[in-house]
Amino acid sequence: IARGEAQRAAEEEAKSRPRRYEQLVKDGMEDDDKLVEASAELDRKWDDWKEENPRGSGNKMKERGDRNF
Repeated sequence: IARGEAQRAAEEEAKSRPRRYEQLVKDGMEDDDKLVEASAELDRKWDDWKEENPRGSGNKMKERGDRNF
């Protein structure tokens, strides 16, 4: 019984957390201004991160520097 109540409380809390705007639309919560603003900020941060870290920019074996080991 306590586990079920804790699960419901966690689900209710998750509804109020910011998430992607597409998810807000899917859940029918796109009218909540606070959540929309928070999701816009989340999307902006994600876009900024993607611009700073382009795909394939990680460690590459050909750019190791010293190859004498």
